[in-house]
Amino acid sequence: MDFANEKSMIANDGITIDKPIVKMISKIEGRDENPEKKFRDDVIAAIKAEVRGFAAQVDVLEVVRKSNNDLSPEEIQRYATNASNIISGLASISRGGELFAKDHHLWVKHLQKRIKNIYLFLQNKLGDHVGAGISNDEEDRQLEWTESERLFDGAIRTGFIENHSHTDVRLFLKDCLPIFQTLILSILAEHPIKTYCSLLIEFKTAKISDDGDTHVTKWLTTTALPILHDSEDIENWFEENVINDIEMRIDRFTENGSGWAINQIICFSSTIMKYDPVEGS
Repeated sequence: MDFANEKSMIANDGITIDKPIVKMISKIEGRDENPEKKFRDDVIAAIKAEVRGFAAQVDVLEVVRKSNNDLSPEEIQRYATNASNIISGLASISRGGELFAKDHHLWVKHLQKRIKNIYLFLQNKLGDHVGAGISNDEEDRQLEWTESERLFDGAIRTGFIENHSHTDVRLFLKDCLPIFQTLILSILAEHPIKTYCSLLIEFKTAKISDDGDTHVTKWLTTTALPILHDSEDIENWFEENVINDIEMRIDRFTENGSGWAINQIICFSSTIMKYDPVEGS
């Protein structure tokens, strides 16, 4: 990425929050209980476009954060103001979270986490007491399982592990394995299971599609397979049926000149169901 050009772009182009979009969200949230489907679809499309715009700006600010360039206090303040505007915009958009599919809701959450860390970094650079003593480094944060509030039909457990700092898919999944293994073994003590796993990834491309997309979030989901006994080699099962499977799906999506490349690993998810070996389900 050309840092000078990107730096100029964000310094000169202010972040604007699309207030009509926020008003439309409020209308859908309760002021208009039965909005027409076309109106709802138009709102969702507009919000997604707004999120893509914020994602591009977050990418630029990430370059600023990771660069070794010396920035003047005025430059830092300008970037911090941009970051603050993005935080406000994403907060407004997240109010319409029930409009989105699961992947877009998690994408917004992921962007909120990234921009908060960037903002704290910039505040620390300014010596502002608001950010003093707060680390923006994600490397020290441990991975943890978050239980989903909603269960799909037949599921007894479902949840996700949010990525904090990993940029390599295989390493991230290997670090998710101990958490997955502990969860699976605790359930296998009671009965056999069937499970499938997913990885939510944000892809980025330099090509601009007909609808203007340069970012896309995609769930890469494995086949649902049984695990019958706690004596099974879970590590080997995970390597073959999760890591290798997901890497194959990534290769299929990014190969043949598609132009797509991994931009961010957002989270790992697993859905677990009871399994009856006799009935096969």
